[in-house]
Amino acid sequence: MVVAIPNATTTTLTVVTAQALNVGSYTLVATNIAGSTTSNPATLTLSLSPNFTTQPTSQSVPPGTIAAFTANATSATPITYQWRKDGVVIPGATSSTLVVNNVQAVNLGNYTVVATKRSWLDYQRQLPRSHFWFPPGFTTQPASQNVTPGTNVTFTGAVTGTVSTTYQWQKDGVAIPGATSATLTLNNVQAVNLGSYTMVATNTAGSTTSSAAVLGFTLSNAGHLINLSIRSNAGTGAQVLIVGVVIGGLNTTGCETRAYSRSRPDIGDLRKCRDFLRTQA
Repeated sequence: MVVAIPNATTTTLTVVTAQALNVGSYTLVATNIAGSTTSNPATLTLSLSPNFTTQPTSQSVPPGTIAAFTANATSATPITYQWRKDGVVIPGATSSTLVVNNVQAVNLGNYTVVATKRSWLDYQRQLPRSHFWFPPGFTTQPASQNVTPGTNVTFTGAVTGTVSTTYQWQKDGVAIPGATSATLTLNNVQAVNLGSYTMVATNTAGSTTSSAAVLGFTLSNAGHLINLSIRSNAGTGAQVLIVGVVIGGLNTTGCETRAYSRSRPDIGDLRKCRDFLRTQA
């Protein structure tokens, strides 16, 4: 049945906010004094798929912050939304906006939103992978070592991170030229090599410094005094005779048996020897 549309009497017909009741076949009847002519019919249908007016976009955010994805779709009938992560439905994520709080590595992935009307799967938007960058985290810290002079020493550190990592070793807080791998090797260690070693790991998200590894000499075979047997006056005046006996060991130079008086300057030699031995005991 053909029904005239009230007040639709111009050459243009506009249907505002088309709904299901507007679906049908439309014709235009043109009339003059000679008669009337009817146009070919124009059919109005409603699209079964919602149309996205706002598409969600990829994001890169620091860890611990908030990420929000938004999508809006239009349709002739009500629309429902369902967000998914890597193809798996996210429970409760049924609005046009998805908010991810306190973003962590577990939140990495591909997010899609499905707009549905009348129980039909109509449209989905596939998002490129979202990127969340994390500074390096140490899984292996370099360890302190005590070695004998002349030996070789190796310090090692290992880290995790979401992007490529570079390394820089430091000694006492100063960068060691060329020491840019995860392992630091020192050959023929001498006293000049003793100190505190750290590794700085860096990626796009930032830098992390390892705990300090201290390099020292082992003193398990240090020289020590086993006898100090004589202390008596010798000669005239304030002359004193002291006999010291030392056994060998790491860094042992020995002590001389020597007579001295309070007025003689070589007393310092004996005191130095005595203090050295005390530190090695």
